[in-house]
Amino acid sequence: MPHSTTDFWQFANQVYEQPGVAAACLWLQDRHGADVMVVLFCLWAGHRAVLLSGDDLDRLRRHVGAWRDGVIQPLRAARRWLKQQPYTELRDGAEALRAALKDSELRAEALQARLMEQRLASLDPTAAPAGDAAAANLRGYLTALGIPPSAGQVPLTALCAGARAVLAPPRR
Repeated sequence: MPHSTTDFWQFANQVYEQPGVAAACLWLQDRHGADVMVVLFCLWAGHRAVLLSGDDLDRLRRHVGAWRDGVIQPLRAARRWLKQQPYTELRDGAEALRAALKDSELRAEALQARLMEQRLASLDPTAAPAGDAAAANLRGYLTALGIPPSAGQVPLTALCAGARAVLAPPRR
């Protein structure tokens, strides 16, 4: 993963590596059109005791939507397309290009993380208990995507557990 000085980017990468989190994020992204960075931001803000309103989430989604649509999604689409192609005579070159696209996609996500982290300061969130706020933020985003609570419960549980694992004090 590209290095970034943002706390959110570090948090997002650490949570994404936790068991079950990548699968939950990709299911939400591929099946329901979720922005994985928004999903992780909901957790990050919540664990800072920030409860995001529906309006906050809408403003955040609009703020990063053009970047996601114009930069991240085309890179992801090209990378995924290359993975499906049978160009055996170009295998090495295609794999190198795919790796470069993945690196560019991650760099673009790191820049989106910076945009989102800066945006948190301009939101007018309500303070709440950290664990409750993380789950509430995520439920609010899933609701905005039209995901019924019953369908969203499994990914919500995996995501919150991943965030708690990252934020838990180290065991001695």
